[in-house]
Amino acid sequence: MIDDTEPRPLQYFLSRGYGTDHAGVEFYKRLVENERTVIATAGPFKLPAIRAALTGKLMNVWVTDEDTASRVLAEPE
Repeated sequence: MIDDTEPRPLQYFLSRGYGTDHAGVEFYKRLVENERTVIATAGPFKLPAIRAALTGKLMNVWVTDEDTASRVLAEPE
């Protein structure tokens, strides 16, 4: 659980899990689970990666174009 009484400093990571106990996919999953903002930007050439990230709950903000979003939403889960 996150303590919201103290402001959190912004953190930027050089690579996934840099300097943490968890790396790779687990790093992003833990950030989302702990209510941290994980922003991903991806367009039409990354549809398989977008689907995998959405399914694995590896991000909680996705910035893309309307066509790509429509293509992802049109596919069955």
